[in-house]
Amino acid sequence: MTSPGKWIICWRAGIRPLLRRPRNALLSLLSIALGVAVFLSITIANRRATESFQDAFAQITGHADLEVRGDIPETLFPQVQRVVGVASATPMIEALMTLPDFPGESIHLVGIDTFTAADVLTIQPTMESGGQGDLADWLGPQGLLAVTPEFLQRHQIKAGDHIRLQGPGPPRIVKIGYNMSGEPASGGSQGRVAAMDIAAVQEWLGRPGKITTILIRLSNSAEKEDVIARLQPLLPKTATLSPPGQRTQQVEVMLSAFRMNLSALSLVSLLVGMFFVGNSSSAAVIRNRVSLGILRAVGTGRKMVLVMVLGEAGFCGLIGSFLGVLAAPLLANFLSAPVARTVSTLYLPVEVRGGWPTWSEVIVGLVAGVGASIVAALIPARQASLVDPVQVLHPGTAPEIFPVPVLRLAFAGSVFVGGAWLCSIAAIITGPPLLGFAAAFLVLAGFSLIVPWAVHIASAPRGGLNKILRLGMISRLAMAQSRRSLYRTAPTVAALAAAVSMMVGITVMIHSFRCSVTDWVEKTLTADLFIAPAANELLGLVHTLPSGAIEWWEARASVQAVGTFREFEARTTQDQSVTLGVISGPARGAIDFLHGDAKRKSRELFSAQGIALSESLARRLHLGPDEILILRTPRGPLSLRVLDLYRDYTRDRGMALIGAEEFQRYWGDQGVHSLAILFEPGTPMHLMEEEQKNFIREFGGKEAFACYDNRTLRARIVEIFNQAVAITAVLRTISIAVAVGGVMLTLGVLVLERTRDFGVLRSMGASSRQIIQMMLTEAAMIGLIASVMGLLSGSALALVLTWVINKVFFGWSIDLSYPWWDLVAVPFWMTAAALASGVVPAWHASQITPAAALRME
Repeated sequence: MTSPGKWIICWRAGIRPLLRRPRNALLSLLSIALGVAVFLSITIANRRATESFQDAFAQITGHADLEVRGDIPETLFPQVQRVVGVASATPMIEALMTLPDFPGESIHLVGIDTFTAADVLTIQPTMESGGQGDLADWLGPQGLLAVTPEFLQRHQIKAGDHIRLQGPGPPRIVKIGYNMSGEPASGGSQGRVAAMDIAAVQEWLGRPGKITTILIRLSNSAEKEDVIARLQPLLPKTATLSPPGQRTQQVEVMLSAFRMNLSALSLVSLLVGMFFVGNSSSAAVIRNRVSLGILRAVGTGRKMVLVMVLGEAGFCGLIGSFLGVLAAPLLANFLSAPVARTVSTLYLPVEVRGGWPTWSEVIVGLVAGVGASIVAALIPARQASLVDPVQVLHPGTAPEIFPVPVLRLAFAGSVFVGGAWLCSIAAIITGPPLLGFAAAFLVLAGFSLIVPWAVHIASAPRGGLNKILRLGMISRLAMAQSRRSLYRTAPTVAALAAAVSMMVGITVMIHSFRCSVTDWVEKTLTADLFIAPAANELLGLVHTLPSGAIEWWEARASVQAVGTFREFEARTTQDQSVTLGVISGPARGAIDFLHGDAKRKSRELFSAQGIALSESLARRLHLGPDEILILRTPRGPLSLRVLDLYRDYTRDRGMALIGAEEFQRYWGDQGVHSLAILFEPGTPMHLMEEEQKNFIREFGGKEAFACYDNRTLRARIVEIFNQAVAITAVLRTISIAVAVGGVMLTLGVLVLERTRDFGVLRSMGASSRQIIQMMLTEAAMIGLIASVMGLLSGSALALVLTWVINKVFFGWSIDLSYPWWDLVAVPFWMTAAALASGVVPAWHASQITPAAALRME
């Protein structure tokens, strides 16, 4: 047969019937569409989160080839300008500010020198902005603020208006004098960059004579290494010199594990959709078995039949993927808020907006959707290519033509589960971390292959549910029908079980994480009162407490102890970043060391005998107890013995704890980010509150404070934790919704396939009520078996998520804990959902008339 002839047969026998009766493949289209939409929407939200930082960063680095960052004296700037190879340079001082008039929002404030910035920066304050200011106003003691047009438009304000900024100290009211002209951001930053004169920002931050950045433009970019070699001897030891893009690369690395985990979760909906594509392809094979039999009888080859079925599945996948691409922007708008909350809570403040996928993302989505559809249709396509034309033309022989090899599938599933165990061990011991995701996939795939055997056993005539529940005749007949239609019910049960498995696995992981965090908080937060700058809740630990705050609390008669904490970004001699947690005082609480003897190790830590590493940092640096960590300091390299590893859930990049005295010896006094106050035993609550009010009266003019008592802070930590895991709950709900919808499709297809059987039953006296009972019994069985298999699979998946994926990606040790009451409830509500899904198909089945059903005879 010629190639055009083959395509005509494929079109007429495969795709044209689908176009004429699209309702038959509706759920396949919708499930693939939803899977692709969820995947793309998460991809969009992840990309926009990164762009939010990158766009703001691009605006403040402009055409710079190099940047010097650190605590830099401004006297260094003229020396940098004179270095051979430096064409131009400009100093800057950067700070994050909150906007009290717009709760929850922040802005990146940049102090710039307008006399040197023109050759480096792409943004400049526009001096002719409606006569609102001139150069004298810009350089004046009050300072004027330059903001982007996007900022003005978003907040419905204009040049000449005043706005409050919260930085160190009390809020300041500044006048918007200028627009910032230059290259517009691509949209990710949403106008989150503002500029002022560098002297005004230095005075505001209390850092006269200090800058944080020097941007450098080279005469010849090919001489970059030579210029770096000339600049390096001039810089303070704590300063860094690198291309500007390195900072964005560090952010991308920081977000990579989070983005990968979120993308993997988003693929669950596509995985569930694959089951329904396979189910729909199997339904199409059954529905068109007569046509396939005739084609085989007249000489059509097996490969041609295979191509027909796969072509239909691929066509459905293509249409569904296009729908998913179109729906992705709408879903991205919905998912962007929880993604932004999670990223801002765990990493850095960002604003995430929805948007359209890029062309590369569209291609990836289309390939994923079509590929998933074709893979899902492989089994029914192979079955169709192997049918016997003589058998297939006999009515009612579908179960005999399409038998399900339950034992072989169950054995393969057991092998997959064993492979998941091996991948988990390899991921923890040797890597790569992606083996953790392979283990999770193998768990889902393995239990899905075991599902047909489970349905076969559960629907046994003299065993299974018939024996356990002592079912009546009608219900037993329904079970027999399910056993006979295993090729149809098993994929649906597997799809529903996969969704339940993901729900159970994620629920157990989140519950275990919450319990571990709660236990960790109980051990580490022992003080009665915690005080920090209010702006740090939104911006991170960037503002320090006013000087004198520690001494004020230590002088109170009601206070037993005061603890301090600050964060500091240090670097190793191998140029790896290390976040130092500088601590002092017993009020900070106990350190949860992994290997015991916490009191001795805490004494050694505070007496400058070593350093403590969090689990995640130790894994990243490949260090263990008694090994040496070498840090760069202004006084030269500092070698510190690792006392032990400790539990810490504040960040996945990890932290190293160091005593305040040791830190001040090498880095100097840098201030503190928070205080922990431990009152004398028996101090009444009203006295604690009175002391807190006295502190605010004393220092409130210098800073706005966030004050939490012990109970309130613990509740705040739980709230932050819930925000961090909110996105996983959304994805979990979507997967369950898709799976439950599949039950309705399966039962609807079964009604079509069993029209003849129902007609026979009706002609023998079966009532409409009994037909409904049969269908609902089958729906309940699907929900019940899927629940049980989902619980078993989810329990195994929880082990992978909790002990493997969390460990290899974040480095956290989490104690496994099962929320038993939530898990016990799963079979009840899942069976009820399956029953509800079966109502409409059951009613349609009850309306079948014997004459119409038996007309084929």
